[in-house]
Amino acid sequence: MIAILCLFLLAPFLSNSMETVFNPTKENLPFYLKLEQQVKEKNSILCVGLDPDWEKIPNDIKNLITMNQNTLNFTTQKTNIIKSFLITVIDRTAKQTCAFKIQYACFLSYPGLLEKIVNYIKKDHKDIPVILDCKIGDIENTMQFYVDYFFNTIKADAVTVNPYMGQDVAKAFMDDPQKGCIGLIQSSNPSGAEVQNSIVSYTNPITNQTSNITLWQKMLLLLTHWNQKNNIGAVISGNLSPDYYKWIRNTVGQDFFVLVPGVGAQGADPEKFLTYLINEKRSGVIVNVSRGILYNYDINDPAWYLKIEAAALQYKEAFNNARFNENF
Repeated sequence: MIAILCLFLLAPFLSNSMETVFNPTKENLPFYLKLEQQVKEKNSILCVGLDPDWEKIPNDIKNLITMNQNTLNFTTQKTNIIKSFLITVIDRTAKQTCAFKIQYACFLSYPGLLEKIVNYIKKDHKDIPVILDCKIGDIENTMQFYVDYFFNTIKADAVTVNPYMGQDVAKAFMDDPQKGCIGLIQSSNPSGAEVQNSIVSYTNPITNQTSNITLWQKMLLLLTHWNQKNNIGAVISGNLSPDYYKWIRNTVGQDFFVLVPGVGAQGADPEKFLTYLINEKRSGVIVNVSRGILYNYDINDPAWYLKIEAAALQYKEAFNNARFNENF
């Protein structure tokens, strides 16, 4: 009788404990589940890139710097103005984007700005994952310091990594199943082909067959082999042939995410890659647009924020038209 009474009194606590274990909140979902959830909820594979460029900031907020020259130093004023600009971008595009990709290099001249922007997203748009684009690659010991800074201090959900030094370089970022490691595999910059398209031999570890393929294809095969915790993705440009995109999806499987840059200012056509790269669930790809959204206005236009909002919606709809193409 006493045992039954104890169980009755403890039932609410046991129930809450079980909910914590078996029903994780959106905040503590692993990166790729969090990303997939945003794709479904927003019906969007658009990833908005946050690449602040002082020269392209709208004049109506940039001119505020002349009003406070005696109270703040120049760098601090610029940092505050860029922060204000980025917060407006985030708020105006949050309904259309499944992720924000932050270009790390663009923040280095503005002390504390990176932390403030990530904190703002985590506070006001906490369900949207943050990808930190830094394409780092170094020896394992050094990479561990990057892991600590980017994941524990900055609180990013995923980081882009250059895996061309080998598995030990990416290992530190692959160890945490809650975080995403996105390997730079094939890029759209003109001279990238000089290295990435080099022909190399590859021996399949399962069939033991050897074939000649491009270096970037070998790196993608290695990356999929390293993906033991289902937390690895790949950066692939939008400028390849349809046959390559078919090969990529067949190689990585249905649950592997690919981040495609180069759309917008760099001119990649979503129709040409999404038709073949998208998976059976019409997902598995996120498409980044940075300058095509952030600076889609005349710097003298006082309604610049409306242009940003309209551009995000336009790209989202264009990507959806391509991924739900009836000819797929």
